Amino acid sequence: MGFDALSHEIEKKASDEAKRVLHEADNAAEKIISDAQAASKQKVSQAKGEVSSYLETEKAERLTSAKLACSKIIADSKEQAMLNSLELVWEEMLKERNSPSYKKLLHTLAQSAVEELGTTNVLLFTNSADRKHFAGSKYKLGEPITCAGGVVAEKKDGSVRVDKTFESIFEEKKDDLRKRIFAMLF
Repeated sequence: MGFDALSHEIEKKASDEAKRVLHEADNAAEKIISDAQAASKQKVSQAKGEVSSYLETEKAERLTSAKLACSKIIADSKEQAMLNSLELVWEEMLKERNSPSYKKLLHTLAQSAVEELGTTNVLLFTNSADRKHFAGSKYKLGEPITCAGGVVAEKKDGSVRVDKTFESIFEEKKDDLRKRIFAMLF
C-alpha cells in the first residue's frame, strides 16, 4: 500500500472516528437536552403546584379574614342598632315628663320607694322641675337633685336610700331591655 492509500485510509478512519464521536456527542447532547427539558418540566410542574398551593392558602386566609371582618361589621351593626333602640327607649321615658300622667307616675314612684324603706319618716328628693308635683303632698322634700326625672327616698337619719330616678330605673332594666330589643330586631 502506498503512502497515498495509507494517508487516505488514515483520513477515512479519522473521518469515521470523527463522525462517530460527533454522533455520540449529538446523542449525548440530545440526552442532556431531553433530560434538561424533563427536569425543567418537572420544576415548572412543581412550581405550579407550589404556586397553586400558595394561592389556595392565600385564598383561604383572605376568605377567613373577610368572613371575620363581615362578622365584626354585623356584630357592630347589631350593637349599634341595639344602642339606637335603647336611646329611643330613653327618649320615650323622657317624653313621659311632659305627659298629663307624669305627676301620678312620680307619686307612684315615691310611694314605691317609701314602701321599700318600710317607714313614712322619709325625705324625698327630686329634680328642681319635679318639685312642683309634690306641692301640698304628704312628702317632705329634701334639696333638689340632678336627674332626668323620678325620685329618691331616704330615711330621715340618712341610713337607707332608695333610688327611683329615671336613670336608675333605666339602668336596672337595661339588660332586660337589651334582650327584648335583640329578640325583636334579630
